[in-house]
Amino acid sequence: MGTGTIASVGVFTLAVAALAMPAMSAPVPPPEWAIEKIDGMTCVAGGPNDGQAQLTLAAIGPQFLMLISSPDFPQASSTQPATLVFDDHSPVYSPASGDHGVLQIRLGRGEPAQDVIRSSRVTITLRGHVLHFPLVHSSAALDAVARCAGQPTLAEAAQKPDLPIPGAGGWALQMTLPGIPGRACHARLAGNQMDTILALNNEGKLILIGGHSDWSIGTGERPFELSIDGGPRIAMKASLLDNIFLSPVLDDKLTERLSHAKRLDWYLPTGELHIDVTGIGITLEAMRRCKAST
Repeated sequence: MGTGTIASVGVFTLAVAALAMPAMSAPVPPPEWAIEKIDGMTCVAGGPNDGQAQLTLAAIGPQFLMLISSPDFPQASSTQPATLVFDDHSPVYSPASGDHGVLQIRLGRGEPAQDVIRSSRVTITLRGHVLHFPLVHSSAALDAVARCAGQPTLAEAAQKPDLPIPGAGGWALQMTLPGIPGRACHARLAGNQMDTILALNNEGKLILIGGHSDWSIGTGERPFELSIDGGPRIAMKASLLDNIFLSPVLDDKLTERLSHAKRLDWYLPTGELHIDVTGIGITLEAMRRCKAST
């Protein structure tokens, strides 16, 4: 596998959460999958090869990935559209990105990870190739790589549904996050253009997070501008992490201004977004109360 692919996903998981997980029992690998520990937070399960490509399942921190490797895939970093059909169900569309002949598809801990464990086979259309892989014992393989990486399995870390925040419009409190122990106390505003997420770090400072499941924006640091209720643009910095970006707000005065916002205008490297954030002040108070009760 390409080391660049593994490293880039490691950045994503480290940025989203601190991986202070308790030690767990040793994995029991299924016979069809070869388990390999890459480092302290990364384990892979080498699986079937259909003659064109090999399928590998991976746990990098709390996140699951599907890796498809082939000598026909690009050596340079690239992103390709992929179509996955589990058994005979409706197709699932996802970007596949990577380098060194390895393309990765995020499984997360919801869908399509759940599709992997409840299906007997998957057909992947990628770069003109139609790949067919059996998924025998894939559930046991995901459990094994999760335990190997020191993380809970899918069954052990089921995510609780978001809780609507009274009086805060579309904002909802995320009490838990997949694979992360304890309360998260994040808030999420789902949107067609972008999901807006608020988080508080250990010092109580606000972190603005934006993202969408079908984004593929790469990694690295980028400048952007933010406008509150049509006011002057504010210079900000963001860390891009595949399908999300994170921007810490270290200025308490700016956080106070944000708490009164009705609309945020984002001027990002990918374009402009205009998001109605009505209820953000009530949301921040709910997050602080949640944090205080942990």
